[in-house]
Amino acid sequence: MYNQNDDVPAIAKTIGLYKQFYGFLGSFPKRDKYVLGTRIENYMIDMLEYLLQASKQPKACKLPTLLQADQRLEMLKIFIRLALEVKIIDDKKYLPLQERLAEIGRMMGGWIKTVR
Repeated sequence: MYNQNDDVPAIAKTIGLYKQFYGFLGSFPKRDKYVLGTRIENYMIDMLEYLLQASKQPKACKLPTLLQADQRLEMLKIFIRLALEVKIIDDKKYLPLQERLAEIGRMMGGWIKTVR
């Protein structure tokens, strides 16, 4: 089935990241699920919204939106690292998330470079 968002790899990767994290969220302790887990989930959704907006905007308007998405990505990296450090997630869950974040970061970096 064709999905219009397949044309923007960063969007497809962010959707994959969200799905992967969503699978891990169920194993979070209750208090962490509703604090750090929810914060991570919200930042992922925010980042996805910014990427979707950027994909629909004229080239001249994309940069501020992409920079907001990039800012959310940087916060996600910190929050997910924090989840590892306080032992909410283990290395087995952290490494795939970190790999996806790095890949999305490279894609967004290229997109930002193209827009500039």
